[in-house]
Amino acid sequence: MSLKLLSRLIVLMLAPTFLIVGCKAEAKPFRKKTFKVTGKVTVDGKEPGEPIQIGCTATSEEDKDPKHASLSQATCNPDGTFSFTTYVVGDGVPNGDYVLTFVWGQFSAMSRTYSGDKLKNAYKDPKKSEFKFTVKDQPLEVGPFDLKIPAGGADPTTLTQPSLSASDEENKPVVNRQSERGF
Repeated sequence: MSLKLLSRLIVLMLAPTFLIVGCKAEAKPFRKKTFKVTGKVTVDGKEPGEPIQIGCTATSEEDKDPKHASLSQATCNPDGTFSFTTYVVGDGVPNGDYVLTFVWGQFSAMSRTYSGDKLKNAYKDPKKSEFKFTVKDQPLEVGPFDLKIPAGGADPTTLTQPSLSASDEENKPVVNRQSERGF
C-alpha cells in the first residue's frame, strides 16, 4: 500500500469524528418558563420618586427548586411601577407562590450599591411579609402595594445625601494645592 493511499484512508476515517465534534451544539442553561409580572408600589399613598428594590421569594419548597434555583427581583421606577426580572430584563417570574420584600436604600453611584433602608427594615424579612401573589401559567398584574414609613422613620421628601462635617471638610483630599495658596 502506498503512502499516498494510506494517508487518504486515515483522513477518510477521521473526517466523521471531526465533523461530529465540530458540530456539537452548546448546551443552553436550564431556564424555567416565566410569566410577566408587573405592578406598582406606593409609600404612604404616594409615588416613591426614587427606586425601591423589590425581592420575590418562593414560599413552598417545591417552588424554591434548589436544583434549578432562580432569583426574581425588580426595582421600581420613580412612579412606583415595576416589572420582575428572572433571567432577562422584564421576563417575569416562574409559576409558584411568592412573597415580596421591599428595601428603599440610598444608591451610591460610586460603589453602585444600596445602603440603609428608609423603611427601617419593616418590609425586608420574607417570613413577615404580608404581600403575596401566585403565578399560574399567565401574566399577572400585582398591587398596588402601599408601604408605610414606620413611626420614627424617615420622611422621604427630606432625605438627602449625608453632608460633610467640619472634620470631614478638613480631611478632604486637595486636588490643586497651588490654588489654595493663592499662586
